[in-house]
Amino acid sequence: MRDDAVNTGDRDIARWNFRALMVDVTFFSISMAFLDMSAVLPLLLRRLGMDGPMIGGFASLRFFAFSSIQIFVAYATHWRARQKPWLVWNCTLTRLPLLLLPWFLWHAADSEAHRIAALWAAVVILTIWMLGDGLGYVPWMEIIGRTFSARQRGRFFGASQLVAGIVSILIAGFGVRTLLASARFPYPHNYAILTAISAVMIQFSSIGVVLLREPARPRSAPTLADRPPMIPYLKKLLGLVRGDPGFVRLAAIQLLLGFGGAAMPFYVLYASQRFNLPDSWGGVYQMLQAVSIVALTPVWTLLSEKRGPRASVRALALACLLVPLVALTVGRISAPLFGLVFLLMGGRIGWGLW
Repeated sequence: MRDDAVNTGDRDIARWNFRALMVDVTFFSISMAFLDMSAVLPLLLRRLGMDGPMIGGFASLRFFAFSSIQIFVAYATHWRARQKPWLVWNCTLTRLPLLLLPWFLWHAADSEAHRIAALWAAVVILTIWMLGDGLGYVPWMEIIGRTFSARQRGRFFGASQLVAGIVSILIAGFGVRTLLASARFPYPHNYAILTAISAVMIQFSSIGVVLLREPARPRSAPTLADRPPMIPYLKKLLGLVRGDPGFVRLAAIQLLLGFGGAAMPFYVLYASQRFNLPDSWGGVYQMLQAVSIVALTPVWTLLSEKRGPRASVRALALACLLVPLVALTVGRISAPLFGLVFLLMGGRIGWGLW
């Protein structure tokens, strides 16, 4: 992501890619809103027969599938002249199976065999999806880095976070909550419909990826002929990390803050069990989480601009600390007060941390 290369790029490509990426991110946000990973998916998995530890383990599996492969993707793609073909193929091949999942869920209550099939379909298909997004994340960020200057990247991420929050508020309040409370579409049909809409929207997100125009590589960038063997490459990375204390501290901070995400699937399950809530409360909590994204993201930005990035990171860390404390104190009083957990959680993990 070299700004000297970006600044000499084609402004028409930057404008075009901004629109294409907004299509990508907007429809991705809509897809995630219909199958929210912290408010809707845990309830679905519990319905399909998973217990709490298994749901937490599956969340870890999805994260591992997304993140563990990226260093090898960087090795495979960094020296290549074009990043987009790899990105498009991964999006296409790993997102299309999502269209099969609604069928399994629709029949999940037909018999015990159908329930088990639906559970395994959810585990396998969602893991493949996350693996594909991990395979495409590095080239996706590379294209963003080549397209935009530092200021333009800030505008893109800010705009995409705002869109994600607003979209999630509307969908959670008027779509997810209504479907989960619907007498016309009881379980498992309500979850099948939510998953079907999510699967279709993620295909539209892929259209945004296909529409991207890949900027030319900087002339000074290394070529495929310069790529070292894998083992020396990994050893060199370790040396680069040790030689940059600032990067090490930043990585440690991000890792420690990210640990807060390990508890995310359990909050809605805990509230549902403690207060004997119907599944429609998952939509309520999802809406509060989306409100948090819209409300807190500008706070982190303002703090960063007025008092520096350090103040913003510290405020984000404080919000991370408050989430479990609220859940263990005032959140235990009532279901509405437990909503404070999601009001803090949305803007600090995921979009806020990004």
